Amino acid sequence: MNIDFDSDLIINLVQNIFSGDVKEFSISEGEIVDQEIFLWVCEMAQESQLKISFETQTEVALGGTFNISASVSNLILSYFEKNLTLMFESIQLGSHEFNKSFDNHFFLDVNVPQNPNFYPTIYGKLVVYEGDTIIGEISISINTFYHQKDFQDVIGSTITLSVLFLTIPGGVIILTEAKSKKRMFRV
Repeated sequence: MNIDFDSDLIINLVQNIFSGDVKEFSISEGEIVDQEIFLWVCEMAQESQLKISFETQTEVALGGTFNISASVSNLILSYFEKNLTLMFESIQLGSHEFNKSFDNHFFLDVNVPQNPNFYPTIYGKLVVYEGDTIIGEISISINTFYHQKDFQDVIGSTITLSVLFLTIPGGVIILTEAKSKKRMFRV
């Protein structure tokens, strides 16, 4: 079917004729809505799949934070009166609930531990819940990297580890170990 469908026009129509107070559709006197077209729109709203739109960084440094902003809509609704919960769920980072700002717009900041287990990619999904029921989800991935600098730790003042992490194709991590010995002098 080659139908030119204007979803923004339908979203505005639905918002203009729906009265949240009485939970009914109504129009001003003198205006007529073709009932067949209106029933098509109602059926489309009922059958339309939920769409999750999001923005985030493509990569984040280990030890850093990534931000996700998201919105939820379907073919003709950009705002749902029902109580929706949006979660970021990851085997690596656990579950985090988004904060809701307005009209089904959500935001979340997630800290990434400085741990090689999170290199080179963090996998997760954005999941929309209505109560305990999943009504939509989308998979996401975020690349991670180490800052190109030396990390030094002194362990028991006898072993110094110098670690240089490089972000290069193939994901090579170079680890060098230098031992310093304590000398004991007897008098």
